[in-house]
Amino acid sequence: MAIRLYWLLMLGCLGLLTAAEPKHATAAAVRGGTEGVEDWESLLRVSRPLVDQGRYQEALPQLSAALQQIESTGVRGYPLVITLSNLGACYQDLGRYVEAESHYRRAVREGESLKGSLRVTLAVALNNYGVLLNRLGRSKQGIDYFERSLEIRRELLGAQNPGVARQLHNLAALLVDRGEFGRAEQLYREALEIWERAAEPSSSDLAAGLNGLASLCSRQGRFTEALPLAERAVSLGETALGRDHPTFALLLNNLAALHIELERYERAESLLDQALAIARSTFGEDHPETATILTNYAVVLRHTERKRQARDLQAQARDILTRHVQRNLLHHGVDASQLLRESK
Repeated sequence: MAIRLYWLLMLGCLGLLTAAEPKHATAAAVRGGTEGVEDWESLLRVSRPLVDQGRYQEALPQLSAALQQIESTGVRGYPLVITLSNLGACYQDLGRYVEAESHYRRAVREGESLKGSLRVTLAVALNNYGVLLNRLGRSKQGIDYFERSLEIRRELLGAQNPGVARQLHNLAALLVDRGEFGRAEQLYREALEIWERAAEPSSSDLAAGLNGLASLCSRQGRFTEALPLAERAVSLGETALGRDHPTFALLLNNLAALHIELERYERAESLLDQALAIARSTFGEDHPETATILTNYAVVLRHTERKRQARDLQAQARDILTRHVQRNLLHHGVDASQLLRESK
């Protein structure tokens, strides 16, 4: 069943200004408060709520303008790294992997020169590039980037910091994809323990962790154990993200997939109706995440004697994924079987 881990990995990408920006270090402090940097900061402030709300098409021109602005000032280091990381994440969410990789490579290269607490920005860039590498079927390389990001976060933030938990979570998700379930479950539970103990636990972090553990249980056939985890993830995600956020659509889809496995098709269809409406209005009709939801919907239709409709949705999903592979295949070693497996 198509239970996806994609959003879980992107946890390190969404809200990057919060995840990466050291509270004591601003761009103005790095540069000395020039007008160009002030313009750059303004553009990033405008883009941040758009990214947080999943409005990636609207955020993209703001982030592109921010990059042009900071490059025009000649500023390097932290301001450039965080801008490149944000822009790469936005391209990745839109399925534009060629542009995403180009920006991530630059972000990591520029980040290598950072010193002290600013190196946490490099950790975010490493995480985001690792996400993309996994999506392109290069999971071993992605894990290497995640491990390095985790090392930097532990060194700078301390072992019990929520930022460390995010990296533990993301590494666990990649290990699940490689079938390394034992270590993955250990990392998920360690991340959840850190988040639960935090002075002000983040609902979105907890939702991600619970959903990741639910996905792991599902991969092992532990569906009844996974169900309450996924239900709590949906409840927390609705509060933290809102009912129109694309991430909430993925949470609904994952919960629906569990209901399908438990043969609760009416409940699954209700969840998929909600997920599909959100995905179409945010990701768009031609996005692989929309295709994943369509695939699960086709399964429900097939099990409820609506086979013609099921075939139509399955064909739509496969067409979307095929076009997605074709757009990226010329530029990347995309693992086409990985991208298309949900539609079989």
